[in-house]
Amino acid sequence: MSAHHLAHVSLALVAAVSLAACGSLKRLAAELTRDAAPRATEAPTAEAAADADAAAAAAARAERCRTIVSRMTAGLLAREDELWLAKDGALARRISDRRLYGADLKLSRNALPCGGPESLAALATAAAASTAAWENVTIGTDVAPDLTAELASRPKPALGPAPAAVLAQAAESKAKAVVRGGGKSLDDFGPAYDLCVLAERLLGKPTTSCDRVAGRVRALEQKEKSAGEKR
Repeated sequence: MSAHHLAHVSLALVAAVSLAACGSLKRLAAELTRDAAPRATEAPTAEAAADADAAAAAAARAERCRTIVSRMTAGLLAREDELWLAKDGALARRISDRRLYGADLKLSRNALPCGGPESLAALATAAAASTAAWENVTIGTDVAPDLTAELASRPKPALGPAPAAVLAQAAESKAKAVVRGGGKSLDDFGPAYDLCVLAERLLGKPTTSCDRVAGRVRALEQKEKSAGEKR
């Protein structure tokens, strides 16, 4: 076979191999594309399923919370409710049994089992009947603003007879002490005044000494205002 003929055959073989390789690459690319297409559609589907599961879990928790708060309010909390609430179970039991600790009166709405206005209302109902808790109230800030506002929104007195008597006595004693002690400044009267304000907001009327403290505070505020105007 001549050299010229061999060269022609070699070129033909190279062309054939190139075409075969090209065809194989195209088939491989097509197969890879087909394999990738299902995976591309599977990802959003899995994400949507996860979102749906999360939404369902949140709805179930909200429903369970509504049931538990309803039972707390009625004083009918079940043992299984305590277990489900985990670390909040003990507080939920105290709310349900109307036997709060003094520290419980300082809790904000968001710190309550399940949170929300319904839990705050349940706490207020328990507070109104928890005499021992009010024995620990010595200044106005011993009761959280959330709880104070909730109780103050109720008919007066907002506390039961025994807790109301405890708070009234605490306010009267503190006010009487500062009046007899000859308080001279707003700082002297401040703690007693704050406790008296709390008692009046929840009970509907000031005690005798609280009335005197309020008068002294008004006089001192006016005195400071007049002094400031003269400067």
